[in-house]
Order: sequence, then C-alpha cells, then structure tokens
Amino acid sequence: SIIVVHLARFPNGYDAFTGRGILWVTNSEGFFLMSGMLIGMVRGRKDMALPFKTVARKLFKRGLMLYVWTIGLTLLFTFFALQSGLATIKPGVWQGAISWQLLVDSATFKYVYSWADFLQYYSVYLLLSIPAIYALRKGKWWLVVAISVFFWLIHGVEPFLTWQLFFFCGAVAGWYWNQIIDFLKKTPRWIAIIHYPVALAVLALSVVSVEGSLLPNVSEVLNPHFIRAKMEIWRVLVFLLWFSAAYRLVNRYETQLKKWVGWMLIPFGQNSLYVYILHSFFVFFVSLY
Repeated sequence: SIIVVHLARFPNGYDAFTGRGILWVTNSEGFFLMSGMLIGMVRGRKDMALPFKTVARKLFKRGLMLYVWTIGLTLLFTFFALQSGLATIKPGVWQGAISWQLLVDSATFKYVYSWADFLQYYSVYLLLSIPAIYALRKGKWWLVVAISVFFWLIHGVEPFLTWQLFFFCGAVAGWYWNQIIDFLKKTPRWIAIIHYPVALAVLALSVVSVEGSLLPNVSEVLNPHFIRAKMEIWRVLVFLLWFSAAYRLVNRYETQLKKWVGWMLIPFGQNSLYVYILHSFFVFFVSLY
C-alpha cells in the first residue's frame, strides 16, 4: 500500500485499501505501532533470557544502521534529483550549493530527502528503545506510557514527538500482547458485534468528509480534528478503532490469508526494512516517467 500511495497514480484499483493516504487515519500510524509492537515482543519478551547489555547492543546496532541508511538515501536521492534535472520530482530537494553543509544537515536530520524518510524516526526510536526495554524489564510499563503521552501532548507539529506515541505504546502492547489478547477474549459479546459496523460507519464518514463536496459543512467541522501534523486525540481513537477491527478480521481469516497470499506477505513482513528501502528506489524510478 505504501508503494501505491507514494506513486500517487490515482484513481487505481487499490484506493479502497489505501484511502490514497488522505483519510482521517493512514497506514503510517499502523507502521509505527506494529514496529513498536515487534520491539516489545522480540527485543522485550522473547529476549528476556538474554542479558540486558546484549539486547541494548542489538537495538543500538539496528538504530545506527538505520541512521546510516537515512543519510545515505538522502544524499543519493538528492544527487539523482539534481543530476537528472528533475528536482521537482519530490518537493524539498536541496537548494544550496553541494558542500559540507549538505552532509551536516543530513547527519542532523535538518535535511531528509527520499521516499524512505520514516527511517529517520525509526533510527532515533530504536536508540530510545534501550531505556524503554529496561523500564519494561523492571515492570515500569506505566513510566514508558506516561513519558510517551507527555511528549505527544506537547508535540506541537514536531513529527518526532507525534509518531513516538504509536511506537512506544506499541512496544508496551507488544510486551504484554498475550495478556491483552486474554483480556480481549473476555470482552462482552455485544462489543464484538458492534465493532465492525461502527468501524465501517466511521470509515464511510471519513470518506465523505475528506471528499468534501457531498457534505461541505460536515467536512469543515470534522476534518480539522484529523490533521496528521496535529495528531489530536480523535485521530488516535479512530486509528485504534480501525486497527483493532482490521486485526480481528485478519485474525479470523488468518489460515485462508496465509494460503492465498502468505507466500508474498510473510517474506515482506520478515524483511520489512529492506522492502521499505527498496520501495523508495522503485517509486523514484517509476516517477521519472
């Protein structure tokens, strides 16, 4: 879906699945949440038997690798864009002279230019996962959540503080995933019954509101509360509603999905970092034509 959205060749047959990346909630929230969940599951619970120093070393090396990739992709795509004479292929290309300042700004994330720009967030979050996993090992999950929520509340329009809410709360969820599943199994049946209809109703309202022309008054009132940069509580709640509904749906048909598309989705999921990096090259070269 990320390739389809980044190519921006609309309309296409995938619009119903991607929402063109303009609905009240996009795939981005899910990417950060699931990435955090994997950290909580793998570097948290699964690696509990390992010394903390070993886990911290793994997280540091991974974070450092993503940091290097972020800088490398920025420099590479900047060179491609400027040399091809197609600097407008993606907004935000370097405007100054090619100098050490370009390298400095890239290294400090003042300048990031590629179709894999989320790597800058992951690199920092992985490094910050070291104290987060330490806190989870000590049973201080509430401290991780409290710090994450605090920075989300004061984030303004700073994306590093916006996306971390999903990543670190996801890490806590990954750590306690088995307990969360057990809890959800005990929820009243009426909640499960209305879950899908409510999620679909909100999805339909989102489509109508974003489209704008059908109910302009509704769009003017609702859309400002779902701006991605602001990340208000309403967007977070809608994401949880849609994500949980999607999880229940996938979980229900997991066997069939593995049979039909598991050959593709499982390898992609197990190598998501490399898939994400490769997609940036694919999008760039397709966008040339």
